[in-house]
Amino acid sequence: MSEKTQEKPTTGWFVMRWLGPLFGVMFIVNGIFVWFALNTHTGSQTENAYDKGMNYNQVLERARAQELLGWGIGVEVENNIIQISLFDDVGSLIKDADVEMFLFDPRSAANDQFLTIENASSGQFFAEYSNEATGQWELRLKVNKEGDVAEFRRKLVLP
Repeated sequence: MSEKTQEKPTTGWFVMRWLGPLFGVMFIVNGIFVWFALNTHTGSQTENAYDKGMNYNQVLERARAQELLGWGIGVEVENNIIQISLFDDVGSLIKDADVEMFLFDPRSAANDQFLTIENASSGQFFAEYSNEATGQWELRLKVNKEGDVAEFRRKLVLP
């Protein structure tokens, strides 16, 4: 004797019983992703990035003017102190310049540090940084000497 099993026809309710929860889980997971995307790191490290981008030709002009100055820097790091030496186009130390030092943390703007300059009259500038500032950083300098302005950036690995 052979026994025939009768298959139930696939109905719309049967499909909905499977697709409904499947899409429900998908919407919940996507909702969680959207929430995290909107409430965590924005990815932006620059204030007014759009406006700065619109003025990029001015940035290029300042870079050309800085290149014509021929200034350079030397950077040394030791015992939580960053030493900067500023050189003019003939290799002499630049003295009596106004220097701003800034440590930029590429991981989080919350860790960025403005550094206080010491012994600025000799052409060598010293700044102490926080003990917590370890890892890779970017040192940003702005030098102003009698109206001539130069900006420098150097990658640093702080011990």
